[in-house]
Amino acid sequence: MAVISFGEGANQVWNGSGWAVRQVLKDLKPYAAGNSAFLSTLARVEVTEYFPVCQLGSPLRESVLAAIQQMCADIIAGTRPSTIEQTLPGDTVAHVVYHKLIRDLLSLAKAAADDNCQDK
Repeated sequence: MAVISFGEGANQVWNGSGWAVRQVLKDLKPYAAGNSAFLSTLARVEVTEYFPVCQLGSPLRESVLAAIQQMCADIIAGTRPSTIEQTLPGDTVAHVVYHKLIRDLLSLAKAAADDNCQDK
């Protein structure tokens, strides 16, 4: 199962399904530009489809958390559209589902950033 994990608790794992995780990775790439450690991490996650965000060392973890939050906020606000429009053109159901999943991902990323990725 493809997941983005912000901790060990069940309420700290985002599993929007494989296609959604792959879509998030595509949408995150522009936010990782110029950060070789971030780009390398994304490349590994593309293979494993497991993104243990809170296991990353600092400052990479903080960069990733900030990027996830900014990406989600931008997609929700429509200031930087998701690449899902190119990946699944015309699939309005997938677009609606993805945008709902992005809202959930934003909540998890904010919570992880607020408590510095500590288990609750």
